Amino acid sequence: MCFCTYFPPMKKKWYCMDCGYTFETPWIPFNMVKCPKCGSRRVHRIDARRGKGYGPRHGRGICR
Repeated sequence: MCFCTYFPPMKKKWYCMDCGYTFETPWIPFNMVKCPKCGSRRVHRIDARRGKGYGPRHGRGICR
């Protein structure tokens, strides 16, 4: 019996600063991302849990 849990592949959400298109990609490095609609590399990541406070040290400051 396998007690492993299947995690679906992580997706990233992006917003193109040039044309305003929102798209998702599988996990790839930032320097490889470009807008599929206009080809621009001016993209901004817009994931729901993006930003401070969601890492392994969530809730703990550096100096505690």
